[in-house]
Amino acid sequence: MRKMIVPVLFALFCSIQAPLAASAAHMPVELEDRLAAMPDDATASVIVHLTEQADIANLGPQLRKEGVGRQDRHRRVITALRDVASRTQPPLLAYLGEARAAGRVVGFTPHWISNLVVVQATKAEISRIRERPEVGLIEPNFSISLIEPVRSEEGSLPRINGIGVTPGLEAINADRVWKELGITGAGRLVADLDTGVDGFHPALAERWRGVLPGVDWSEAWLDLVYGGSSFPVDYYGHGTHVMGTMAGLGEATGDTVGVAFGAHWIACNAVDQGAGPEFDNDVVVAFEWLADPDGDPGTVDDVPDVVQNSWGINEGFGSDPPYTDCDSRWWSVIDNCEAAGCVVTFSAGNEGPGPQSHRSPSDRATTPYNCYSIGAVDATNANYPYPIASFSSRGPSGCDGVSIKPEVSAPGVDVYSSVPGGGYQSGWSGTSMAGPHVAGVVALMREANPDLDVDQIKEVLMASAHDFGVAGEDNTYGAGFIDAYEAVTMVMSGVGYLVGTVEDAVSGDPIPAELTIAGTPRKKTADSVTGDYFFILPGDSTYTVEASYFGYEMAEQAIYVVPDDTTTLDFPLVSSPSGTLAGMVIDTDNGLPISGALVEVLDTPLPAATSSERGVYLVPGVPVGDTYAVHGTAAGYASKSEQISVDGGGFTLLALPLRSGLSDDMESGENGWTHDNVTPGYGDQWHQSTQRNHTSEGTTSWKCGSTGIGDYADELDAALETPMIPLQPNTNLHFWHWMDAEVLDQSEAWDGGIVEISIDGGAFQQVTPEGGYPYTIVDNDASPFAPGTPCFSGTHDWREEIIDLSAFSGNASLRFRFGTDGYVTEEGWYIDDLIAAPDAASSPVAILLLPAETGVEIGPAGGTVEYQMALVNNTDEARIFDWWLDLSLAGGPVVFGPVETHTDTLAAGETRILSALSQEVPPGSTPGEYHFNAKLGQLPDTVQALSSFELTITSEAAQR
Repeated sequence: MRKMIVPVLFALFCSIQAPLAASAAHMPVELEDRLAAMPDDATASVIVHLTEQADIANLGPQLRKEGVGRQDRHRRVITALRDVASRTQPPLLAYLGEARAAGRVVGFTPHWISNLVVVQATKAEISRIRERPEVGLIEPNFSISLIEPVRSEEGSLPRINGIGVTPGLEAINADRVWKELGITGAGRLVADLDTGVDGFHPALAERWRGVLPGVDWSEAWLDLVYGGSSFPVDYYGHGTHVMGTMAGLGEATGDTVGVAFGAHWIACNAVDQGAGPEFDNDVVVAFEWLADPDGDPGTVDDVPDVVQNSWGINEGFGSDPPYTDCDSRWWSVIDNCEAAGCVVTFSAGNEGPGPQSHRSPSDRATTPYNCYSIGAVDATNANYPYPIASFSSRGPSGCDGVSIKPEVSAPGVDVYSSVPGGGYQSGWSGTSMAGPHVAGVVALMREANPDLDVDQIKEVLMASAHDFGVAGEDNTYGAGFIDAYEAVTMVMSGVGYLVGTVEDAVSGDPIPAELTIAGTPRKKTADSVTGDYFFILPGDSTYTVEASYFGYEMAEQAIYVVPDDTTTLDFPLVSSPSGTLAGMVIDTDNGLPISGALVEVLDTPLPAATSSERGVYLVPGVPVGDTYAVHGTAAGYASKSEQISVDGGGFTLLALPLRSGLSDDMESGENGWTHDNVTPGYGDQWHQSTQRNHTSEGTTSWKCGSTGIGDYADELDAALETPMIPLQPNTNLHFWHWMDAEVLDQSEAWDGGIVEISIDGGAFQQVTPEGGYPYTIVDNDASPFAPGTPCFSGTHDWREEIIDLSAFSGNASLRFRFGTDGYVTEEGWYIDDLIAAPDAASSPVAILLLPAETGVEIGPAGGTVEYQMALVNNTDEARIFDWWLDLSLAGGPVVFGPVETHTDTLAAGETRILSALSQEVPPGSTPGEYHFNAKLGQLPDTVQALSSFELTITSEAAQR
């Protein structure tokens, strides 16, 4: 199930609702840097977002709960968008008009699809606009790029008329929808935002909406390239091929190339054209037009059911300022267009097969459906299930590194469709060819059920898809390969819509809970902002729905789903009983506490704790009954993880023993690591990268390869070297790595990586991981490695390696060496989460002392210290311990005690909790700062474990 995150722009706008008079509007650092380098009178094109935005994020779920139809939804959404823009923009537009008259602004264009104005102005004027109270965000203007198809000179199908039904349409069962259900997309409208469409093509000409009686051409064609032509054109060919797959039908030649050949179409040629006039933006203009082509919120016959997008960007594209992965600049206009009823589909990109290779905005993963991306399979292949296309971009999302991408997959190899000039071609491959198959199915679904909302359509497409690849959703096929017949029949009749909200039973706050239909694989995550969820299920049936979220009791309810209607089921979740995880981080070499250590309960949203001066940490609010992995790290120590179950009503002890050594998660800079080439004439591409990461909640790893999304260079002999490590006895090297390197077969590699060690500055020698290296280097004069050298190579996800260094002693340097020849290249080698230290064993004994409340103070007349304790035996045999209490000056000698001397026997592995204890401090004690100590060992002075908290004895003057 996808991890849900709050949309970046929504979070940003919410964060600036407070008055802005005292602070300037937000501006990306890249734009600030660009403007800083410009003269004051130089001009730049920017997008100015106003602070107040229409609350479409909450309006959409509300409309679903009300069960409104498509026409009413469109009217209310468009009206809300227009009202906010018309109410809030006039002061800014008046100011811009005056600035234009004065020559400080070249031009500007207001928009309502998101409350923004595109402005071209001088650097100095942009700074003044930034200070205006109604302005919340200023970002650079931007352009988009076509996802180029992967063409072959000769496809498998003849480039002649008369093919009949294409293999892709048969593969998705579109022909069954036409023949068995009589549904062809009739009465529906499709659109593409692409390079245009050849309006004269015989497969498309009769169903351009602009030829219908009473329809003005401007409602059916938006020309952003050729000066506002009034008839569709396409001088590139891509858009015509895409539209053919959506809606093409050549009746005279027998070419059925379109999924929804009964639908009409409109189009916009916004792709690959830059920003047009520099005081407007093609993407914003296009989506605003698509959301309401005739400008009347009360009509929907002009509004497309779906718009297919075969464009995107990534950080490898040149721009000023640069693009970034998970670029959020388009999100608000896309969301608002969809809220008005138009499904927006995106081709995933042709940058596969490497992970996280989606372009933006298709890499977005703020909900399970946004943005809805489509991968490509080879449906011409005789083998079933159809193989994924090698070029098809893979997940997970680059936004959070975990959300699954793409959403679904469709035919995208050797696709036959229309091309400008009236003909047809096969040999076109790409996710640009897969996307229109899905868009066409949307039109078929809307003919079967016109009032389906956008998310319902997307959910049905995923729920009805065939699960190719690994079981469940995956980062290759997504939810699976689409099936038009299954999707259409699912929405025709008898289907029920189950909707609801998950909230905290006491506060009413929304909860992004996971919801499961018991006994089925169907799962959903409630919206993180609203708590809303929905399922589409066969009606006239009773289901058991389970809702669960960390820190809450799982709830389940049985519900009858009414066919052809909406059923509501809300979940008020009750907080689970919880306890406090408490413990001490200690140095296993000397038994002393470690302060400043970071302790995390992994795979939970609980905040990390930092150990105190006495090594004590506390993590409250841990739900009882489950087992957790607790991870401790400290500078200069190897990290350590332990498993623990937490009890309610008190605290649970966990000692975390750490051993000194090297531990680096690569999240705090280079930390003394160095890199260089080994062999003269060969290259070095090691650098710190955020493209891939293994660390929980981290972002960074070391990478040998391109700094962008490309492949590594030819002829590398690149060494990444650790800082010096004083080796202790029985040291092991642990590290995680991700690799994509060229191999010959399952045992031999052209390119690869090895690990080497140097002792006290001597020569480096190769060391071998547990289980050995999986490959050897091919006899290859271009490689820096000798033939037969064992190495890491091939393609694999994050994997841990362990190398025994117990045979070495002294000061060691470790290096990761990556070598390539001069031919084929791949993505490269990533290193993360390294530990070089003896494996930390459990401390034999531990004691934990905690005060009943913080800030313990005792007056000169004496008083009572209330506390609780825990004793632990980490060995596999019973032990007899002495334990006692005393009071010492902070940093000084014992001044009181020992008292409460005890001798106890603890069974093997036993933890004994002693609660509700108290100790009297006698009157007349000297005022000062003290440590109240609990010691475990052998009386009178053999201390094997120690725990303390601070205590202050005050003077009379201090009390007054």
